[in-house]
Amino acid sequence: MDAGAAVVFGAAVMVTGLGSIAFHAWMTEWGGWADLVGAAGLLIYVVGCRALSLDTRRLVGAIGVITGVTAILLWFAGTANGKYLLYPWAAAAVLAEVKASSRTGVERDRRWLAVALVLFIGGAAIWWQSRTGFPLCSADSFWQWHGMWHILVSGALVALFAYWRSEVALDEDC
Repeated sequence: MDAGAAVVFGAAVMVTGLGSIAFHAWMTEWGGWADLVGAAGLLIYVVGCRALSLDTRRLVGAIGVITGVTAILLWFAGTANGKYLLYPWAAAAVLAEVKASSRTGVERDRRWLAVALVLFIGGAAIWWQSRTGFPLCSADSFWQWHGMWHILVSGALVALFAYWRSEVALDEDC
């Protein structure tokens, strides 16, 4: 991962965080839209950077255009249904990572990928059980399990970034 791609990843994470804050702080439709657009941008980053191996300038352009189109679709679909538009992007991001991680001639610290996977699966399980009407949802409680989802997924993003930064091309002359 070159420095430019790392900066783009950091920006995508910040937009996702700001969108999440907007949604949870104000519980408005536009806040939910910002939350979903940020998440879409992060998934689109993975597809653009990992599967397509775009250089930084092309990566920024691709993320901008595709996220813009996704944002418009999310706006018309509404946040209640719009979240389902993220599933194809999530599937594409997983396929992009599988493709990128299968490249030969690259050494990786796969422990970071394992940590990311464990944190994300744990967070997803908590998210599922903390939705409205589910066992871990208690709107009146000081402790909100949904917040743990955000913490675990943030940790997964840090671990994923560490995994990407650990990739080193092997010198085939040795």
